[in-house]
Amino acid sequence: MSTHVVSSEEELIAAVCKRRDELQLSHEAIDHLAGLSDRYLSKVIGPSPARGFGEMSLGAVLGALALQVAVVVLIEDPEQARAMRPRWQVVRRRRPRRRREQVGCVVADARPPDCPSNERNCDDQTGNNPCPRE
Repeated sequence: MSTHVVSSEEELIAAVCKRRDELQLSHEAIDHLAGLSDRYLSKVIGPSPARGFGEMSLGAVLGALALQVAVVVLIEDPEQARAMRPRWQVVRRRRPRRRREQVGCVVADARPPDCPSNERNCDDQTGNNPCPRE
C-alpha cells in the first residue's frame, strides 16, 4: 500500500476500505482480527455509518490492517475559530486556599463542670448519680 494523506474522516474511511480491498478481507474478518464486536466495522465504514471511529477502535482496525498513523498535522479551522472566538474569554481561576490547621483546646475531662465528684462515673455509695447531667 502506498502512503496516503488523509485530511478528513471520509478520506480515512476511503483509505481503510482501499486497504480492506487490497487484502481481500471481509468486515467480519477485520472485526475478529481487531478484537471488535461483530459488525462493528460495518457500522463505522458502511454505506451509511451509524458510528465513527473511536480512539480504541481506530487503533485496533489500523493494527488489523497493518497500518499506522505516521504524522499528525494540526491546523486551525477558520470556520470553527470564527464560531469559537466569542467564547475564548480569559477566565481567571481562583487558586484553592490551603486549609490552615485548626488549633483548638483539648478537653481534659468530659465531666460536666458542676459534678461534685472527682471520679469519671461519679456515683456515690448509695448508687445514685449526683451529677445532674448524666
